[in-house]
Amino acid sequence: AYSVKSALLPPGPTSKGGLIKLTNEHPEWTPGEVAARAINGGGDPQYAAKCNSWAAEAAKTIKTFGGGDVPYATATAGKAATTRNESLLRTPQLVRGTQQDRNEDSWTAMRRIAADYGYRCFAIGNDVYYISDEALMRSRPHVTISEASAGVDTIDWEWTPRKAVNTTTVFCRAESWQTPAGAVVLVEDTHLANGRWLVSTYRQSRFEPNATVELIRGTSLLKPRVTLEHYTRKVTLAAIPGTVGGAKGKVVIDPNANLPGRPMQKSILAYVAAMAGIYGKPIVITTGTNHNQFVEGTTRVSDHPAGNAADLGMVANGGSDDSPVGDRLATAALMLAGVSNEQATQMAGRELVFTKVHNGLHINILWRTYTGGNHHNHVHVGVRPA
Repeated sequence: AYSVKSALLPPGPTSKGGLIKLTNEHPEWTPGEVAARAINGGGDPQYAAKCNSWAAEAAKTIKTFGGGDVPYATATAGKAATTRNESLLRTPQLVRGTQQDRNEDSWTAMRRIAADYGYRCFAIGNDVYYISDEALMRSRPHVTISEASAGVDTIDWEWTPRKAVNTTTVFCRAESWQTPAGAVVLVEDTHLANGRWLVSTYRQSRFEPNATVELIRGTSLLKPRVTLEHYTRKVTLAAIPGTVGGAKGKVVIDPNANLPGRPMQKSILAYVAAMAGIYGKPIVITTGTNHNQFVEGTTRVSDHPAGNAADLGMVANGGSDDSPVGDRLATAALMLAGVSNEQATQMAGRELVFTKVHNGLHINILWRTYTGGNHHNHVHVGVRPA
């Protein structure tokens, strides 16, 4: 560190003023020329060319570890630098300490870096997580609320024609609210504000018994600007303990769902279990292999007899035809198929005929439609290897 500081700052290794001073005074010099005159002394062209050969790698290193207000020159020996590399100046600093706060602590630095990249940063126990809002939205709901819920005073939201409701405010009693920021809340019986929300902020005066909770979704969520896969290991939601778990939920198979000796395949059961983790309640499968061989009204073989499909009946799951229960089940199924929460919520609220290959699986979801039979009284989920 002492040697680097001595080369950069006055008086420099040969009393030439240091690398920074020479660079500012002679912007037409390449990095190699600056080094040759400041360190080598006489401006040896061969020394300058040797230094210039490392210019591209040096710029890449600076960019990776935080950037900064540094001059940039091409790696071509003898070619003058005329501009600064603006991409370096915009790169979030992956170091502790900034020009504005030299004494920045580690936790502040970690949260700043996460915000720069459009991610959340939080700790559970001794583990620190960087995760996107969209990934958090796929986790298990921590609580289901409506304006009739104990401790909830009002759920306030504004609607603009032709635009989705993406922010809402819950006014509640502080002692009744146990859901932390970053957890998922399921809102019911609130018209356009129904569905899954992410707790953004929680505010409470120490002198008042009431609290204000801000919920966000859709366009209000943070959008990752770059992937962090190169900097952190990927962690599945199931590996995160506590309220943001997202672990597989419970699946109940109706006694008459399958034909004797013909159970459903593990892939469809695992898929519905993952849906239950998102849905936040046990899911009842009412029909598995105990189904007609052909899709109703066609000669096409159904996925049911081979054990690759499950019907989730509304009555058994506490809903009715075209009910919000089915909407939420279809939303969970769509999210597992790679559809964003916002888009899945919109799709599930109308006729849904969905087919997609995702993560090596052929996925088919039917709801609120007569395509292939009456799918107003149940959600059909088909999953088989692609």
